[in-house]
Amino acid sequence: MFSRGAGARCVLVLGLFLAPGQAPAQDSGASGDLYIRKVTDSAPVSPGDPVAYEIAAGNAGPGDAVGVVVSDNLPAEVTGVTWACSSSGGATCPNSGGTGDIAETVGLPAGGRLMYTVNGTVDAGAVGSISNTARLDVPAGFTDTNDADGVAGSESDTSTDRFSADGDLSVTKETITTINAGDRAGYAILVTNSGSTDAVGVTVTDILADAFDSDIWGCTAAGAGSACPAATGSGDLNETIDVGAGGAVEFVISVAVKEFATGSVANTVTITPPAGFTDATTGNNAATTHDDIRTWSDLAITKRTTGRVVPGRTVHYEIVVTNNGPSGVTGARIQDDLAPVFSNVAWSCSASGGAECTASGTGDLDDTAPFIAAGGKLTYEIEADLNLEALGTVDNTASIVAPPEVVERVPGDETAQVSDAILPPADVELTMQSDSQSYFVGDPIQYTITVTNTGPNAMTGAAVQDDFPGELSDVSWTCSAEGGAACTAGPVGGDIDDTVDLPVGGRLTYRVTATLPDDPMTLTNFARVGETATVGDPDLSDNFAQVSVTAKVPFIPTLTGAGLALLAGLAALLGLVLTRREASGVRDA
Repeated sequence: MFSRGAGARCVLVLGLFLAPGQAPAQDSGASGDLYIRKVTDSAPVSPGDPVAYEIAAGNAGPGDAVGVVVSDNLPAEVTGVTWACSSSGGATCPNSGGTGDIAETVGLPAGGRLMYTVNGTVDAGAVGSISNTARLDVPAGFTDTNDADGVAGSESDTSTDRFSADGDLSVTKETITTINAGDRAGYAILVTNSGSTDAVGVTVTDILADAFDSDIWGCTAAGAGSACPAATGSGDLNETIDVGAGGAVEFVISVAVKEFATGSVANTVTITPPAGFTDATTGNNAATTHDDIRTWSDLAITKRTTGRVVPGRTVHYEIVVTNNGPSGVTGARIQDDLAPVFSNVAWSCSASGGAECTASGTGDLDDTAPFIAAGGKLTYEIEADLNLEALGTVDNTASIVAPPEVVERVPGDETAQVSDAILPPADVELTMQSDSQSYFVGDPIQYTITVTNTGPNAMTGAAVQDDFPGELSDVSWTCSAEGGAACTAGPVGGDIDDTVDLPVGGRLTYRVTATLPDDPMTLTNFARVGETATVGDPDLSDNFAQVSVTAKVPFIPTLTGAGLALLAGLAALLGLVLTRREASGVRDA
């Protein structure tokens, strides 16, 4: 409240109180100190809140003032204005109250004062500050002895109030999925305005972290006055939004995490209020998430035996390692310790799909892969000689072990085992020879094929085969067996496809006759004996044989006239020699 001087004094001024319609009259030459003061009585001021002003208009004397105009045009940001008037010191309010702007003509005796109390509401959309000026116009004929505002003929006072805050903008950020390398991850960003003023043009910024390749986002707005820049977008978030009073805007972001990202990732979102907007609390205008990046993959291994398991033979294994993602894995260890019945172990590796491995090695498999990308594959081929003494079954297990930081997505497929029955061995041998190395066209030819079994096990149901060259004709064969062996005795025409039994020490002899073609050529004949499903041959190199023969045209000399004469001379000479030998023999007798 305002006070002026040590006390109020009652002054009766004739002529200050006018009959209705009577114009006020100012004593010419009167002077005094007119004043007006205005203060905001409800500081601090905020949009949407009530506001109150107090206006004091008075005359410090010594002269009385008649026809003083008191006015206050309230700013547009203040709505629902009402006012009331009270008086002291002999002054009188023309009206005890009213609504809207103040515009009254009053009398102010020396020492008199009028007090106006103004109430209204600051518009919720007001931004920055509001200013309000109360004015007192000096009547003609009255001299204002203290021109406080420096403007002749009037006094004024302005109350300017900067809002304590237009609103309270804040942002939060939440990680809504686990951050898995090679996968997509999600964040939720929520921008709110808890104040009473709409925030138009708020900038939201979220720059993609180095661990991410790309991102896409969607936006939703809630509350009157809130708006998104678009329903969806991509790339770094650098958007302008509107957040209504009490409203919110939410971004949901989906990012692609780099396949080999490791460690942790920090990601920060910031909001910047629009120009002219006073934010009550700026400490909540940024939010940061801190998350560990998880290597999350499905490493799997399979193993198979690619051939027969026979003592004395080389056994072949194939191991396939795959990474079914989504994360790439570095430093996975692949192992396979072969059983003691193997020797001369060697392995090789081929990689595809973004994987890498050691090209080859010897001994048990123990390889650390530099990296296996999601979708990558390693294929290991293992060769090992099975000892001749091996019996029963042989078990073999391969495994892949990921580094400790890798979380296995599908546990249980990191080992693979094969169990193979060791086939009993029988060393079967086949030899073949022809009855000559040189033939004339059309000559008969004979092949001799011998099959033996040196053990240590019988071979029952083996196949002896010989697909003879098609140029041979009149092909026929027979078989004789020794040592308990069995075969088809024959004679049989055409190719050999004979199922035989060969006990240890057994022997089969095939004799083949045929006729060579009439045209000169070289023919190669190939014969073989196979192993059975239940018995294996430790040495397949002597299970086949081949013989090549050449059919030639006989040489018949062609004689010219001189040759014939020479031949006749030689014949005559030979006859003479024979005649003399006969004569000599007669004499000797």
